Parts: sequence; C-alpha cells; structure tokens
Amino acid sequence: MGSTLGSALGLVVVLSGTHSRPYLLAVQAAYPAFVLLAIAGAGAAVAIRRRSVLRVSATVVMLWAAFLGEVHLQSKPLRNSREAAFTVVAANLLYTNAQPRDVVAALAVYDADVLVTVETSPAVASALETSGYHRAAAGRMLGSGTMIWSTHETRALPPIVLNDRALPVAEVLLSDGPVGVVGVHLNSPTNMESLRLWELNWDGLLPALRRMEGSVVVAGDFNSSRVHSPMRKLAESYENSSARSIFSPFHPTWPAMPYRWWSMPVQIFDLDHVLARGVAVHTSDRFVIPGSDHLGVRASLTRYPSN
Repeated sequence: MGSTLGSALGLVVVLSGTHSRPYLLAVQAAYPAFVLLAIAGAGAAVAIRRRSVLRVSATVVMLWAAFLGEVHLQSKPLRNSREAAFTVVAANLLYTNAQPRDVVAALAVYDADVLVTVETSPAVASALETSGYHRAAAGRMLGSGTMIWSTHETRALPPIVLNDRALPVAEVLLSDGPVGVVGVHLNSPTNMESLRLWELNWDGLLPALRRMEGSVVVAGDFNSSRVHSPMRKLAESYENSSARSIFSPFHPTWPAMPYRWWSMPVQIFDLDHVLARGVAVHTSDRFVIPGSDHLGVRASLTRYPSN
C-alpha cells in the first residue's frame, strides 16, 4: 500500500509541473517507473489479501519485463523510409568515452544528414571528421562539447547565448531548402545550484527558439523529460520525436550503461530529444552508443506537403 501511495504522489508531481527541488524534477522524469509501481502496488494489495505470494511476484516481474521489453524494442533501428526527406541524429557521446572508432562506426549505420553530438571529445571529433562529416558549428563556454555536423553544405549562424553557455546554431542547405539546426546541452539539475542554472538555461532558450524563423530542428541532451514544464511549453510549437513511440509513451535514454549483474541497460529518464518545427517527424528510434551512458536518438523528418 505504501508504494501505491508513493506512486500516486509521484503522479501528482508529474501533473502539477512542480520542480522546486531536484528530487521533484527526478520524480517527474521517472514517471514511467511510478506508473508501473502504482499498478504493481495495487496488484500486490489484491494478491496479499488473497495470501498469494506468487501473484505478487508475477505482477512485479511481468510489469518490469514489459517495460524493459518496450525499451529495447524501441532501441532497434528502423529502416529509412522513402518518404523521409532527411535524417537527424542526437548523441551524447560522453567526454570520457574511450571508443572513438566504435562510436563513429555506430553513428555511420544511421547515415545522418545532420548529426548533433554532445560531450564530444577531441578524439571523437577527429574521428568524425575523418569519416566524412564536417563541423558546421560548435558551442562555447560550458556548451563547448556540443557540435553540429553535416554531410551537406552548411553555414554557421550566431549561437544562442544562455546564462552559462552558448549553444551552436547552423543552417543546413538541403536540396529542397534550408533547415536551421540548434545543438542543445542544458545543465543537469542535480542540486539546488544546478537547478537554478537549468531554469536560467530554459529562460533563455525558450524565447530564442520562438524567434527563429523557417524550418528548425532542435536536438541534443536537454537534461529534461517531456513531462517537465519547459519541455511542455516547447511542445506548443515544436514536435518532439520522443512522443512518437509506437508501443507506449515511454521513451527513456538514460542511464544506458549496463549494471554489473544485469546485462541489459535499464533506462528511466527521457533526456535526449529531436524536436522539429516546419518539418514533420516521420519515424524515430533509439540506439546504443558504444561507451556512452546515453542512448542516441534518430529522427527521420519530412517536409510538409506544399499547398
């Protein structure tokens, strides 16, 4: 019963949009776990009344098996569709990643027209340049590991300057017209100080994105879930590829590193996103990045039909 009440509280926090404390922010982002715990708690309460330990165990195991199965079904790559105009990949590569060649090989499978990398080390950047990508723009200050890459002609645009970082912006010149691209890596709100920085990041990013004209793609590690209030505000004008899950609304990307005794990574938080305005999300999926603690996100985008 206690877990059910706790889960109900967690769902109230999700719906209220409250994030005055870092742990409340985490509760919001972990809403899939709270949904499952609420259902499991209710099932356990019924089973206990019937004195059936087996039913309690079966309920919990089946729920978690369904959740993990959905996560890893979603992680399998989708094939490119002929209807898709171009492909965007967002990938947090982890600064300490010791597998630059494996990272580039994993990214090459997705044949991205636009690639946004976060926490990009010099070794990985060099490997990407060797593989045929050219760097369109790079962030500054605390956003210096955020880079926009493309296989198409590009031009760098003025960055979006936030309180503690500058996010890269570029225009990618596709065959059917230009698309603006913003690379995002926001503060991780793990304590009261970083929560304040996170809020200031959003206070600067939201109006900057509203001012951008034409077709725009915003991609990267937002350190924010779709249920957080700033992301919900952004969803008023941008379509989030993470909302297009075929199986369920759950689309977690972190943490993606396997535990010692468990070979399958258990993702809880949906922090990495590809958002689009002026172009439509056709398909999206997630994939494993060697040596990183995040899953990558790929979105196939298509132009809206002209009138």
